[in-house]
Amino acid sequence: MYHVKNTCPLTEVPCPYDWMGCIWKVQREVLESHIQCETSHHLHLSCCKLNGTQDEVRKLQTKVRKLVERENIRHNEIEQRVQARQNHLEERVQALQNHFEERNSEENCNSFTWKITSYSEALRKAKSGKEILLTSSTFYSCGYKCKLEFFPNGNAEGENTHLSFFLVIIKGEYDAMLTWPFHKKVTMTLIDQQAKAKDRENIAMSFITTDFSESYWRPVDDETIGVGYRRFVSHEKLQERRYIVHDTIFIQIRITSSGRL
Repeated sequence: MYHVKNTCPLTEVPCPYDWMGCIWKVQREVLESHIQCETSHHLHLSCCKLNGTQDEVRKLQTKVRKLVERENIRHNEIEQRVQARQNHLEERVQALQNHFEERNSEENCNSFTWKITSYSEALRKAKSGKEILLTSSTFYSCGYKCKLEFFPNGNAEGENTHLSFFLVIIKGEYDAMLTWPFHKKVTMTLIDQQAKAKDRENIAMSFITTDFSESYWRPVDDETIGVGYRRFVSHEKLQERRYIVHDTIFIQIRITSSGRL
């Protein structure tokens, strides 16, 4: 019972933000991935929590006025109690806002996590030549519209031995106001799905897009040519740890201001 309740990676556990309204329950081994993927949703819940707090403060203030009028209770004493309660609530809200501001700093809010399911089937199709490429949903980072391309059986010199990942810049809504070429630091990370984050050995590779500037001018057609890694991780390395769990892998891309690697 202790193992199931406290350590088992397959036990379903509630999201730590359930007190804010997140109803998800996930297996303990993917809890950290859920938190990373649902940052925007948790931020939305925090805003709702803030609105609820403001409503609660207004109701308390109305209650004070009614109590004073009806029972002639010492006004100062009640106001002190309400003020203390209000201060406590505002401190909690501020702490919550600070938490999400930290999580949504440039390093975090410009990240995208792609959950790739049915990996073995994708690899089988790629090896047979039926479907060599998978494409993620589109996402915005720093105002630039992007997508990821994934070759389960590799591309070019990585073919038959490695996974290949590429970042592609797409025509977006904000292109006219952005700076071109796209000059950022790009980090691709394969998540090790160990139950405990401290035990994970994620595989991460980074590049600065000025190294490939021709691929990062403003898209003239629908998109630019993808840039990334043909030999991101070998098929053998992929089996060494918990990079594949329940036939699922997670790849995260983080885009930040350019700098040294």
